Amino acid sequence: MVATAGTGRFDSYRKPNQAMQELLGLSSREVKQETTFMRVRQELPFLAPLGMLNLKGQSAGMPVLATDEKITPVEGAEVLGTVSGTPAAIRRPLGKGHIYYIAAQPGLAFLWSALQPPLVPDRGVHTHSIPTGFHAAAQQFIGMPLESLAANVECSPPLIDARLIRAPKGYIISLANYHPTTGQKVLLTLRFPDEVPKQVTSARHGKLKLEAGGETGAYQVVLPKVEYGDMLRLE
Repeated sequence: MVATAGTGRFDSYRKPNQAMQELLGLSSREVKQETTFMRVRQELPFLAPLGMLNLKGQSAGMPVLATDEKITPVEGAEVLGTVSGTPAAIRRPLGKGHIYYIAAQPGLAFLWSALQPPLVPDRGVHTHSIPTGFHAAAQQFIGMPLESLAANVECSPPLIDARLIRAPKGYIISLANYHPTTGQKVLLTLRFPDEVPKQVTSARHGKLKLEAGGETGAYQVVLPKVEYGDMLRLE
């Protein structure tokens, strides 16, 4: 389970939700909503960071935006990150898994970083540009809970969105290219939950080779060129 700043503060009657706070691994928290309304191109780029959230052992921090939260973790919770030396990201073991709590908005910071420096929206070319300069530290916080899991699809270079979708006779992979330029070669590393497909067909390039990857259980496919997207059929 992953939760971010302000999650589950109140119940349906806007009363403090103590049970949720205990579940998240917090003995106390103080939340200030500094900004509650922001549009992606208008207000978001102009938000001023309220602080920097640093992963333990790393100097590069993630900007804290819109929500200022101070937390006190319960005993046994592992502190993963801090703001000005105080706990701000924790992990608590529970049952067969973990609960991650981040006293910030990593998704907001991720998008904010790609919109810097801020530009006044004028319906011109900048308003319709594709954000690309995403903050590495924000990406780490977003991906942190998945570090122990192997993804079904990994793309190189990044900023290629790929989904492995189960189909009656195999799988479908949909690809979307979010780079500012297109036409690059893309390497897909695949891990299949069931039987390994015998044939891969691209909507743009036709039949492709599926080869064993560099690690056990991984397979790789090379797409010679990806424009705005592609669709792969794996049978």
